[in-house]
Amino acid sequence: MRRPVSLICLASATFLIAVHAGPASAGPANCAELLSADAVGEQAKTIEALDLARLRDFGEYARPQAAQPFSLSPDGKRIALLLRRADPESNSNCLGVVIVPTSGDTPPILADFHREGGAKAFGREYSERIRARHPGGLALSIVPKWSPDGKGLAFLKRLDGVTRIWRVDADGRHAGPLTPEGVDVEDFAWNSDGGSISYSTAHRALVAARLAREEEGLGGFHYDDRFMPFRSNRPLIADALPADFFSVDLATGAVGTTTGDHGLTHYFADERDAETSHRNARGDDVRVVLSDPDVWFSAPRLTVQMADGAKLSCDALACSDVVNAWWSSSGNEVIFLRQEGWGNSQLGMYRWQLGADEAIRAFATDDLLFGCQAQARYLICAHEASTQPRRIVRLDPNTGVMTPIYDPNPEVGRWRFGTVERLEWKSELGTETFGDLVLPPDHRPGERYPLIISTYSSKGFLRGGTGDEYPVQAFASRGYAVLSFNRPRTVGFTPSARTSVDVNRNALTGWSDRKNVHSALEEGIRLLVSRGIVDESRIGVTGLSEGSAIALWATFYSDLIAATAISSCCTSEVGNMALQGPLYARQFRGHGYPGLLERDTEFWKQIAPEHHVGRLTTPVLMQLADDEFYLAASTIAAAQEAESPVDLFVFPDEGHIKWQPAHRLAVYQRNLDWFDFWLKGAQHCGASRAAEYDRWRQWREDQSVEVIPTCEPADQPRAQTSASVSDMIRR
Repeated sequence: MRRPVSLICLASATFLIAVHAGPASAGPANCAELLSADAVGEQAKTIEALDLARLRDFGEYARPQAAQPFSLSPDGKRIALLLRRADPESNSNCLGVVIVPTSGDTPPILADFHREGGAKAFGREYSERIRARHPGGLALSIVPKWSPDGKGLAFLKRLDGVTRIWRVDADGRHAGPLTPEGVDVEDFAWNSDGGSISYSTAHRALVAARLAREEEGLGGFHYDDRFMPFRSNRPLIADALPADFFSVDLATGAVGTTTGDHGLTHYFADERDAETSHRNARGDDVRVVLSDPDVWFSAPRLTVQMADGAKLSCDALACSDVVNAWWSSSGNEVIFLRQEGWGNSQLGMYRWQLGADEAIRAFATDDLLFGCQAQARYLICAHEASTQPRRIVRLDPNTGVMTPIYDPNPEVGRWRFGTVERLEWKSELGTETFGDLVLPPDHRPGERYPLIISTYSSKGFLRGGTGDEYPVQAFASRGYAVLSFNRPRTVGFTPSARTSVDVNRNALTGWSDRKNVHSALEEGIRLLVSRGIVDESRIGVTGLSEGSAIALWATFYSDLIAATAISSCCTSEVGNMALQGPLYARQFRGHGYPGLLERDTEFWKQIAPEHHVGRLTTPVLMQLADDEFYLAASTIAAAQEAESPVDLFVFPDEGHIKWQPAHRLAVYQRNLDWFDFWLKGAQHCGASRAAEYDRWRQWREDQSVEVIPTCEPADQPRAQTSASVSDMIRR
C-alpha cells in the first residue's frame, strides 16, 4: 500500500477511545428563523460545515422516494409539509408545519412550530426483526394531512417522547392536540365526514410486552433469537405486535374503538414496499408492480386495472424500472418516471397511451424528483440537484420545465459552489458506474488537488454522502476535489438469483462483489488522476455502513489511499457470528459466511479489519454511534495491541445514522480537520483539538515524516498546499 509518507515504525503510536457528549449547556434554538427571509443580493458566501448542518429540510432523508414528503390540498391550491432545521448550539431541532400556496403569489404560513431535543425526540423509531421502538437516526417522515374540506390539517407531533395527533386550521390558527396524553400514535386518517379521525397505536401491546419482559427477568432470560448482545443485555421485543384502532371526534374530543384498520399502518407491521396506485375520474387504476413478485428486487412495471375489469400492461422496455406513475389530465394516458441511463443514474419521464406498444420519452434528468402529485396538467414534486437542496417545484411532464414553488433555503443562492461534473466509467467486470466530481470554487485548470471520496450514493443534493457525515461542499470550499462515488449494482443479481439469499451468496462467492466495487472505485480515481485533476499521493476515502466497507477494503487493498474516515465498523467473526445474536448469525451462515465452528480463518482474514490493523500504515478515523461500536471491539483491541494510527470517537444516544445536531456538526468538523492534517499538512488554531493534534503529530513522527503542520484559522477556505509541504509529504 503506497502512502504519501515513508513509514519506518509504529513503535509509540497510541489508540484513543473518546466519547463526545455534546455541549454542556447552550441557548435555545431560534425557531423563529424556521421560515427564512429572501437572501437575494447578499454577498457570496464560502460554504462551511455549519451552513450544511443548519439546512432546512422536509420528507424522508435516506430513501426520499419511500415516503410522501408533502400533501396537496383537495383543491390543489396549497401544499402542507413538516419543515425541520437543526440547531447544533442547543443540540435540538426546530420543526414546523408550513402551508405553501402552489401559485407562489403569497408567502408561506408557519402554522405550528416547536423545538425538539433529547434522545427520544427526533430519532426515527423503526422495527427490524427483533427490534421494536429502537431509534435508528432517521427523521420521521411526518406529512400533514388535509381535512376533506381543505379547511384544516392534522399531523403527528412528538413531544417529550410521545407522538400525538394535532390539528390546526388552514390559516395557521387554533393548533392543539386531539389524542390522549401518553399514547403513541402510529398512523391516522381523516374519516370521510371530516368530523373525526381514525388512528392506530401499538401502545397497549408494547406496554404489555415490556411488563412481560420484566416478569420473565425475575426467573432469568432465556438466550434465544430475541437477543442482540452488542445492542442490549436484555431480550429485545418482537416486532409482531398487534395494533389497536380508535377514532376521535373533533367536536367533542371523545375517543372510541373502531373495527378494521382503515388502511392505517404501524411500525410493528410487516415492512414491505407498497404498490404505487392512482385512479382517474373513470375509476381506472394505474399501478406500479413488481414484474415478478417471487423474485427479490425484480423490476417494477406498469399495469392498469380498468374500471370495467379489463387489465392492460405495458410490455415495452421503457415501462420497466418504473418509480411512479400518474394519469394525464385527460385520463387517457399514463405519465411515469423510470430509472434509466448509465448505471440507472438518470430519471426519465414517459407517456404511455393505453394499449400502445411503446412509451414515448418526454425528457431525462440527472436531478432527483420524488413525491410528485398531479395538479391539472402539471406535477408538483420535491426536487434536488447536485448544488440545489430539496425544494418544491411545478413540473411540466411534457417538457421537463420546472417552476420553483417553495425553496426553504433561499440563502443557498449566494453560496459559492464549485463546478460539478457527472462522470461515467466501468468496473473491471464491465459494470456501469457513475459519480459526481466536485471541484473547489476557485478551481484553476491544470491544478491538482487532494481528493476526498464520498460514498456510496450520488443522487440529489451533494451534502454529506450516505449518512450525511462528510460535508462535500465544505470539503470543496477548503480546496479539495471531491468524488461522490455511487456504488455500482451488485454482481449478485444473476438470472438464477430469485431470493435475497441467492443474491447475497453470489456476491460473497470469492468476494466477487466487494472486488468489483473496489475496481470501480480505483478506476474512478485513475480517471481523475489521468485528467490532471487529482494529486494521487493525497487521496482520502470515507463512508458509513456499506460505504464504510468500501472505504476499509480500499484502505487495506489499495496503494492509493492516504487517509480514511468511517462511521461504521466492522465486519468480523465475533461481531457477525456472536455479538449480533443467534438470529442474525443464522442469516449470515445462510448467506455464505462460515460459522464459528468452521474456524475459517482465511475467509475472515480477507474482510475483518482486525486481521489488517497490525500492519496498518494509513491513518483511520472512526466516529461511531454508541448503539453500534461494540461491533468494532475486536478491531479496537487489535489496533491497540499493534499501536496502529487509529482514532476512535463514540457518540452517545445515536443509532446507525446520527441525528443529534451537535454530534453531526462535531463529526463534520473533525472530518474536515482530519483530512486537512493528513492530506494537506495543516493544523488549525484553537485548544479544542489540541490533544487530537498531539496524537496525530506523534503518529507522523513515528512514521518519520518531517512535517510540522502549520496553524491556520479554522472554517476558512484553504489555499492549495504549497509545493514545499507537498514535496515533504511525499517523502
